[in-house]
Amino acid sequence: MGPFGDSSSTLYPLFPRFELLQLAIKSGAANYKVLDFFDPSVAAKMKSVAVSGVAYQATDSKVIGYWSDNELNWGLGWQGGRSILSHYMSFPVSAPGYMTALNFLQSRYTTPAALSVAWGLITPLTSFSSFVSVPWTPTSQDTLKRQQDESDFLFIVASEYYRISRDAIKSQSSYGLFLCDRIGGIPRSVRMTGLFQAAALYCDAISFNYYQNPSMLEVNWAHNLTGLPLLISEFSWRGADIGLPYGNGGVIVPTQTDRATRFGQYVMNITRHPAVIGYIWFQYIDDIDVDVGENGNYGCVNITNQEYTVLTTSMRTHNALVDSNHRVGATNPVLPPLCLATRPCPGNCSGHGCCNTETGKCKCASGWTSASCATNNTVLSLDFTNNVDPPPNTFKLNNDVWGLATFASKNTIVTGGALRIAINNAGCPADCGGKLYSAGGLSTNVNYGYGTATVRAKVFVLPNAMFQIHTLTGAWEGGNPNDQIMWQFTGTDKFSFDIRGYANGVFFNVARVTLPYDVTAAYHDFK
Repeated sequence: MGPFGDSSSTLYPLFPRFELLQLAIKSGAANYKVLDFFDPSVAAKMKSVAVSGVAYQATDSKVIGYWSDNELNWGLGWQGGRSILSHYMSFPVSAPGYMTALNFLQSRYTTPAALSVAWGLITPLTSFSSFVSVPWTPTSQDTLKRQQDESDFLFIVASEYYRISRDAIKSQSSYGLFLCDRIGGIPRSVRMTGLFQAAALYCDAISFNYYQNPSMLEVNWAHNLTGLPLLISEFSWRGADIGLPYGNGGVIVPTQTDRATRFGQYVMNITRHPAVIGYIWFQYIDDIDVDVGENGNYGCVNITNQEYTVLTTSMRTHNALVDSNHRVGATNPVLPPLCLATRPCPGNCSGHGCCNTETGKCKCASGWTSASCATNNTVLSLDFTNNVDPPPNTFKLNNDVWGLATFASKNTIVTGGALRIAINNAGCPADCGGKLYSAGGLSTNVNYGYGTATVRAKVFVLPNAMFQIHTLTGAWEGGNPNDQIMWQFTGTDKFSFDIRGYANGVFFNVARVTLPYDVTAAYHDFK
């Protein structure tokens, strides 16, 4: 069973079901209001809703999983089309979300004029704070750069929302699936790419309410971006021959026979896709919810429990065919290729990756890197999540070879195959080489020559703290000049880092890089 059922019925607990929690909506996001998910008070409210919504049924084996919300405002066209970046730049300047958005823009554009050119704005911005004057709906001068920026920021915000939701749900239920938030359609566009990419990081399956006739281009797009199972969380048709008001939402067809025909076509098409794991009809009984304008012929039965037999006969017939239909699709799907050729990628990904034709960027196969997937990444891999117990002559935990007494083996701990850095200034400066701070690290005992190094790490960010990843040509003690490249995460910034280094011992600063994800939320590969 899906959402909006009669949970007061004595039969309700007997059915396998999904539960809709409304974490953000019950925390203030009703009527498509956009919340500041970086505001700790919003996160606290969402967690509180999860506790009350999940805890009492966390051990109920009939509950398959949970939706966090229903049709949140992510800037979809039918929701007005205003981007999440625009919403967040309209928040009060003291709001965490506004600061996140401002930092995002300033990290990409040194001046408001540079942003105006990149976005093709007819009226140039005079300041970043005047961003609120940018039209919500793109102008005729809309640019791909604007679309990518809006998608990247949507990724940042959606990642925070999905992280809060997942953690809140999983803290109360150890086995219930997190089925995302019932996205209002499949908005196949560059602007919406970030939403699905964020969902892929935290959800067990992607759910979307999908009323139009199935388009395999859209379904493929959603699956390509996420790699996750897809659940149709809501669809239906309403007949115009029953005499009920049309109300809001859904598609009107002339008769009950048309409803039955559309159901069969929809189900046979959508279940042939190997990634689709289910579908939910909205809803069992005709809707008489006049408060929200949905008084219409949605049901399999009317409000007196009389069956629409033409429709239900079609449902019984086609539901019985779904399993065999899905097996056919899994072995020989009648679908366009998953790599669609519309926007070319560098070097056609060199035969070592798949081209994302929405962005023109490659997704490289394991072992290959660079924009064109041409670099063989097989030289050195330090995986901090699998096994860093140092074998002889490979890794060392005591980094005193660097000549810095503050790097001590006591600050570097390996437990359960994971490396942990202890940031503890107790005992300093006496125990820290005269410094007021401590440090710890891991280094290799041998030189690996030139190539690509991969470090898989979960970065910490703390006030007055620093996390660095280095590659260097040799030790620097004793004033020995070397060549070095470092990635430096400083302070509390979760979304960017500095590339710095030395050339023959002379320091240089290359650039500041903004990432489309929170480096502290999970382990990531840094290459």
